[in-house]
Amino acid sequence: MGRDPTSASGKSLAAYRAIIVRLVLAAAILSAGLFAVVRSYPGRGIPAAMGRNGDGAANAPAVGLSSESRMQDLVLGTWEDDYQGKRTLTVRPNGTATMVVEFDGWKARMFTPRLRIETTWTIDEGRFNRRTVGGEPADKVEFVKRRVGDRASDQIVKVTAQRMVLIDQDGETRYNWRRVR
Repeated sequence: MGRDPTSASGKSLAAYRAIIVRLVLAAAILSAGLFAVVRSYPGRGIPAAMGRNGDGAANAPAVGLSSESRMQDLVLGTWEDDYQGKRTLTVRPNGTATMVVEFDGWKARMFTPRLRIETTWTIDEGRFNRRTVGGEPADKVEFVKRRVGDRASDQIVKVTAQRMVLIDQDGETRYNWRRVR
């Protein structure tokens, strides 16, 4: 006797096909989501503490700043903004900085809920330059560095005791940092 396609085994085959289709769709969605997380950052995929390889040659003068020494003093401290998640940037006088990015929702599930990026920094010709030297989770930081590089150079638009405004090296994205300490 042949099997009837509507029998229990026929339904089982259809159920397996449906599961396989769902798994393939889920994998495609996850891949697209990870790509979207990485592409959504300035500098093609990275939190603003990092950036594309390059020298940041497009130097524009900073507005309302008297000297680089004054800018260096003003950027020291801890800053927060809400670009691509909650970001906290701590800039130290020894030329190092730490940025912590806290993601939520699908970005947290697909990439990581928390990314800590360690950088060195300088100010030169009105630009806030950073180079990524490490961070956690290390595999996520390395992924980002391989994807887009380890340097960033943002134009300083304004730095005051309470606010820092930067323009990303892409020339378009604006970061509005608030001092917290």
